[in-house]
Amino acid sequence: MDNEDLKQVFRKLHQNIVRQVTPNSVIDYLFSKEIINEDDNAHLLEIPIRGDRCRELLSILYRSTHPEAFVQLRLALVDDYSWIVDEVDEQLSSATAQLHLGDTADGGQIFFYQLIIKLEVHSVVKLSSTTLRGQSGHTLKIYKPQVHLDVKKFF
Repeated sequence: MDNEDLKQVFRKLHQNIVRQVTPNSVIDYLFSKEIINEDDNAHLLEIPIRGDRCRELLSILYRSTHPEAFVQLRLALVDDYSWIVDEVDEQLSSATAQLHLGDTADGGQIFFYQLIIKLEVHSVVKLSSTTLRGQSGHTLKIYKPQVHLDVKKFF
C-alpha cells in the first residue's frame, strides 16, 4: 500500500471524512506515531468545531513530507471508522495501476500493469461429535470441526 496512492484516495474521500470523522483519537494516534508534531497537535486541539478540526488535520497531512502519513491515517481509522477504511481499500483495489517504465531501443514503450484481485471468502464450520463412554459410566463428548471455504474472485 503506497502512501501516494492513499493520499489520492483520501483526497477523493475528503468531504466524507470531514463530515463523518471526529478527529481527536486520530490526532492522538498520529501524534504518537510522530506523523504530526507538537505544534500541529496543539493547533488542532484548539480548533473548537469538529469539522474544521478534521479539515485542518487533512490539510496538514496533505502538506506533510512524512513517507507514511496516509498509511498511518488509514491505520488510525481502522477501529472506529472501519466503513471509511473499507471505502479506501475498495478504491485502491478497484484501480488498475499503470506505470511507464521506459522506452525500448526501437521507439516502443514499456509499461508495468498491476491488477489487484479482490477475493471474498466465506467459511462454514460444522461440528460433528463423538461420544465416548468410560468403564465407570462417565461420558466424554469430542467435537470435530469441519471447515468449508467458498472463495469468490471479483474485480
